[in-house]
Amino acid sequence: MSLSFENAASCWKAILSDVSKNRGLLSEIEVFAKENTAPARIVFGTSGWRGEIGTDYTFNNIRIVTSAIIEMFKSNDGPVMRAMGVSGFDDIRDRGIIVGHDNRFLGYNFAMEVMGLLRKEGIKTWYAGEAITPEFSAGIEMLNAACAINLTPSHNPANYAGFKFNPADGGPAGTEITTKIEEIANRIMGEATVVPPVKPAEIEKIDLTSFYMRYIEERKTIDIPKVLEFINNSDCFICVDNVHGATRGRLQRIVGESPRIRYLRTEDDFLFGGIAPEPSEKNMTGVERSLVRAAQE
Repeated sequence: MSLSFENAASCWKAILSDVSKNRGLLSEIEVFAKENTAPARIVFGTSGWRGEIGTDYTFNNIRIVTSAIIEMFKSNDGPVMRAMGVSGFDDIRDRGIIVGHDNRFLGYNFAMEVMGLLRKEGIKTWYAGEAITPEFSAGIEMLNAACAINLTPSHNPANYAGFKFNPADGGPAGTEITTKIEEIANRIMGEATVVPPVKPAEIEKIDLTSFYMRYIEERKTIDIPKVLEFINNSDCFICVDNVHGATRGRLQRIVGESPRIRYLRTEDDFLFGGIAPEPSEKNMTGVERSLVRAAQE
């Protein structure tokens, strides 16, 4: 029996009620995300805007927020440029912007919307693909980039997506920046604007994990050889639960595989097994079982 949904919110409710049975309904969410042009109220909380995919986090609203950021760049507003750590729009175009996302539903598609509009304005962009927040910060410094746009809502459930903006210092954007983005984006939203999509003419990919590894090696943030020596020569067992999140594969590249390390939930799953990808007590049960089992072996 086919199901009909009035909006994305009701569709998400059905999906999350039984993710194993209803994950096929994600195709309906994609339609809502593409066709829904209703405006949203843009608020940047902890360095970012978050919304439900297909409800307020839509393709058009992504394009509006990106357009607001471009307008902010072009204004060459002194306090905003100083807060960003750039001298002006020309500096931003030359130094470039890193764009990437976590491994949520439609992450790649949303990133292409952002990159298309940035490229249209002559802004150099790098596509980081699936990456994690510390990698964006390291990448900004290693590339001397003007800023980064990271499409993630952090630990929110699978129905959410997000939009984080990091200026040239690699940290979260301050209120001097986010207030301006909100102001412009909400003005555009109020005009019921539909921003046409622009396909990026060119996609320059970068590997942010490699930049992150160089960053911690050069700055001695973590003594990786010492960590490896401990793992290889100590009576230890380490369990890492990725909860199907974007961290998967990162530690394997940094410290490698080992019989003393077990990596959990590294598979693709846009719905995170029906739970929020956060280090909650409930989500730690798999780690606890693994540690108990290892202790008994």
